[in-house]
Amino acid sequence: SATNQFNNLAQARKLIPLNQAVAGDLMWYSQESAFNGDKYHVAIYLGGGMMMEAPNPARTVRIVPLRYGELFPYAGRPSA
Repeated sequence: SATNQFNNLAQARKLIPLNQAVAGDLMWYSQESAFNGDKYHVAIYLGGGMMMEAPNPARTVRIVPLRYGELFPYAGRPSA
């Protein structure tokens, strides 16, 4: 789940402030502001204000502008 991905990167100390995100970093969406709150969606940041996401199981993966509403203020860098 998106929450598990976030928690795994947090435990591995691979989170960075959102304003330091680079292409390939993961970004999460949450309706909760708490650090350990539920994350309902994860996307891959592509740089230049764009992201890649699978909006739901019925739709194909797409590249779209980054949505800032409910975007959690940390990104994850799995390769760090």
